[in-house]
Amino acid sequence: MKDMDEVFKNPSVVEVVFEVRFPNLFYIAQKVGEYQLEIMDDFPKASQIIEQSIVIGGTKTNVSDENIEKPIPFWQFENNTGKTKIIIRSNRLNIISQEYKSYNHPEVDNRFRDLITKIVPTFLEKVPIKNFSRVGIRYIDHCPLEELNNEYFETFYVPVININKYKIEDIVENHVTIRTKRGNYYLLFQCGIRQFEGKYKYYLDYDGYANDIGTDNFIVVTDALQKMIKKEYYSNITEKFKEYMRGNVHDD
Repeated sequence: MKDMDEVFKNPSVVEVVFEVRFPNLFYIAQKVGEYQLEIMDDFPKASQIIEQSIVIGGTKTNVSDENIEKPIPFWQFENNTGKTKIIIRSNRLNIISQEYKSYNHPEVDNRFRDLITKIVPTFLEKVPIKNFSRVGIRYIDHCPLEELNNEYFETFYVPVININKYKIEDIVENHVTIRTKRGNYYLLFQCGIRQFEGKYKYYLDYDGYANDIGTDNFIVVTDALQKMIKKEYYSNITEKFKEYMRGNVHDD
């Protein structure tokens, strides 16, 4: 049996996002400089970005004046490739990678779990939070769809919708969203068919999360969320698609 964290030659994952949320902390801005010094060797490119609240159309009724046109800063740190980023806001920290190889495979360098266990404790040294209101990890996959027909689709994927009723060849675009509970954790699953850069793809989007987690337990929860997502991912693809990702099958 292949490892559940198998490293594929042609992986479908295009982006992985880790997130921790916490109550708004107004002194985050005072700590960002100190944090930057700690991570500068790995994330040398830094920028402060200002978000602006905008009301489009209608009136400002029921919108607090304090929230209108009030600039909201956040900070972004990038590694040398620009494909892995840390984003800090007053109420959350995100790690975003578009060069993901493995969560924790022993034979892979630059494991995503290693990055999380380095970045988050360093942040907590500067901002000693006791609890995270939310811990989450999200995987976004873009899977090949070279032929728009049921036979091709069922070769690689397990249909979420009834494709005998809604045939793949007739779909212009579709989107399915399911939010479900898995024990103590939650999963927001989205999938569908649409064009990316002029080519049809089948996308799979898994957002696993847990609420009210002690900061001393966040990595245990993240490990469990990653395993949950991997299991869900494998339930939506076929053995033939695994072989494709291993480089043993062509999709044309």
